Amino acid sequence: MSRIATVLALAVFLAAGSAGAQAVRPKVISLAQLRANLKQHQGRPLLVHVWASWCAPCVDELPLVAQLARDAQARGIAVYSVSLDQPAAAAHVGWVLGRKAGGALGGDILRTDDADAFIAHLDPDWEGEIPAFFAYDRAGKLRGAHVGEMTRKKFETLVKALAGAPVKK
Repeated sequence: MSRIATVLALAVFLAAGSAGAQAVRPKVISLAQLRANLKQHQGRPLLVHVWASWCAPCVDELPLVAQLARDAQARGIAVYSVSLDQPAAAAHVGWVLGRKAGGALGGDILRTDDADAFIAHLDPDWEGEIPAFFAYDRAGKLRGAHVGEMTRKKFETLVKALAGAPVKK
């Protein structure tokens, strides 16, 4: 009887540990698909979030980024999140997003052999550090960038950049 009780207790523990976590199924995309995804957002302000599950500061800030994404979407600003993880890590990326972001962030994983082209597409001044955020206006023009851990104050600065002068890292 104690074995059944142990199994039931473990099942309850595991179910409780995943409460609130929403499964995310990452899509592996090419640089061309990334460009097409970004182009689809033209006509609406866009914040692009670049991160990876192997980047501790990136993972630590996912709950805040998820909340900021919800806030941005309520203000008419699209948020597009892209991971730099290896495609083989898709299940892990989905798990991290589900646990840390509650399904509020998308799960695209960029697969590219040309990191320089990716960097140049987002911001030619960016050196590739993560976490990173890029603010694009309705016309798709880069209006601001932030490299490093995000705070609400830094987020508001990027949002303001969408309506005004560019803000650089």
